[in-house]
Amino acid sequence: MLRMEPTSHHRAGQESAASEDAALVARARREPERPALQALYLRYEREVFRFLLRLTGDRDVAEDALQETFVLVQRGLGRYDTDRPFRPWLLSVARNAGLNALRARRKSGAPLPTDEEALPTTPPADDPERREQHARTTQALAALPDEARGLLLQRHALDMTLDELAESWSCSEKTIRNRLAKAGEELARALLARRTNPSPRGLGGAAGDPGRPLGGAP
Repeated sequence: MLRMEPTSHHRAGQESAASEDAALVARARREPERPALQALYLRYEREVFRFLLRLTGDRDVAEDALQETFVLVQRGLGRYDTDRPFRPWLLSVARNAGLNALRARRKSGAPLPTDEEALPTTPPADDPERREQHARTTQALAALPDEARGLLLQRHALDMTLDELAESWSCSEKTIRNRLAKAGEELARALLARRTNPSPRGLGGAAGDPGRPLGGAP
């Protein structure tokens, strides 16, 4: 089953992180040299990069999208609504930067090779059944529409709650639930197709099924 609500411990951690983010954002808006923006970058760089790497499957694309994300964040801080949590907004900027980079890469006709670092930990070589399941899952995730893949990664790989996803996607929790259900169904169909028609490669994503965490922590 999907974890539909955060635990009290998780919620307390979110509130503490959100409070720290708010303080850094307030400082970043006041200080011309913006050392607080650098602190926000250091705080989220790894998480954002790992998300973008899993979303795009390509290190160069992910690195470009990471830089674009924080350029857009810096430009947008003056318009950012400080009453809203920072992390969902940041991850929405990152998601859009990654999706735009994918579209531009495809439009140019350049291939998008699978980056091994975009994959979760590869099962041991002496466990062929797990390796086969791993390969099918990464191929299935690659077959999803970009936005569906992004949503599943945000929910499972980034462990975003429903209210965070609603903030990030600018919609209601009900809409998020519906989109998650649809994306999970699409992933299940893609997995089923690959059980009967396996393919040797696929864009890196995560391992698991629609109702379980997709891969390990970034």
